[in-house]
Amino acid sequence: MDFTQAGIILFTPHYEACIVFYGEVLGLTLLHSIDRPGETLSTFDLGEPT
Repeated sequence: MDFTQAGIILFTPHYEACIVFYGEVLGLTLLHSIDRPGETLSTFDLGEPT
């Protein structure tokens, strides 16, 4: 299987804490974020696939 991009999708009741952890603590880059009523989702980059 060939992957072009690897990432983490956040969808959790502890959303804000996870955003801080993955972004500030682990230093991952935020690729995409949706913040609409009833729909909150973020994706972080995991780097280049090998």
